[in-house]
Amino acid sequence: VPYRLNEKRMAAHAGVGLSKVVMKPEGTDCEFEVDFSRPIDCCVPITPESPDIASDSKKSKQAQAFCLPCASVQPVKLGNWTGSVSKGSSVNVDLITICVHGNGTHAECIGHITRDHQSVHQLGWKPGFLICHLISVEPVRFESSGDDYNQNSKPKDWVISEKSIKDAMGKIKFGPLETCPYSIQAVAIRTVNPKNGPKIVPDSSDERKSKNWSGTNPPYLTRQASQFLGNISRLRTLLVDLPSVDKEDDGGMLIAHKAIFQPVEGKETGNRRLITESCCFPSKKETEDGCYFLDLQLSPILNTDAVPARPVLYSAELI
Repeated sequence: VPYRLNEKRMAAHAGVGLSKVVMKPEGTDCEFEVDFSRPIDCCVPITPESPDIASDSKKSKQAQAFCLPCASVQPVKLGNWTGSVSKGSSVNVDLITICVHGNGTHAECIGHITRDHQSVHQLGWKPGFLICHLISVEPVRFESSGDDYNQNSKPKDWVISEKSIKDAMGKIKFGPLETCPYSIQAVAIRTVNPKNGPKIVPDSSDERKSKNWSGTNPPYLTRQASQFLGNISRLRTLLVDLPSVDKEDDGGMLIAHKAIFQPVEGKETGNRRLITESCCFPSKKETEDGCYFLDLQLSPILNTDAVPARPVLYSAELI
């Protein structure tokens, strides 16, 4: 997404090392003052362990989801040679095995749900800043959400409802889409536990980075919530701090994925959006809800529907 820097305003910040820069998205009359001095890393890092630990979900300390294999690391072995200094080699050479959808923060494209092979980078994702709304949402019981999903939903499931998302966005200045003076290109959903309620999601970043979500039926987006987000015309990516936007066992329907990717019926095509899952946002005390600039950094791995991702937020103020 191209941005034009305001040179006069940049000069005014020259004395403080340009920690704050005024940026103007192309095609709009809006200017934002962006604070680049405080990058906010929102990723769950992939932390491979030795195969004997990674293969034991009880011993492993890394993030896990969907009972997928944990990331592992071991020295490369070629004949009698082992890529480990401790075993006589002059260098360490590791073989790392990962399963992106279950091992940490990742961005996935429509190729995740299509028969034809499509990859993240094949769809033309380009580096750049996106205007992002970070919102905090409390999951609610499916039975009280007023929304629907599919026959696999249970009354006591925890879900992210359309109302919860709209209410949270409405609390941001210019939050509602109908009054927002700029185009929202990314929405980041931070799930928080209800006040005086049960613990539904991890409370701390450290806990999220080692959370085993497998078999826990995490919260998920309702049909109406995902359709609302999917209808944001210039949305480039949706970010969530859950292992998936869909129910863990949804019968293969992928309702939320389809609402975001909007595949064309009868064809293996859709939009060029990404869904970024298993993020780790700072607490509300550390980082308030509001407007940010998002730098979604993607690993340069080709020929795959999902890649490890590192979302970085920068606070931005409309001026």
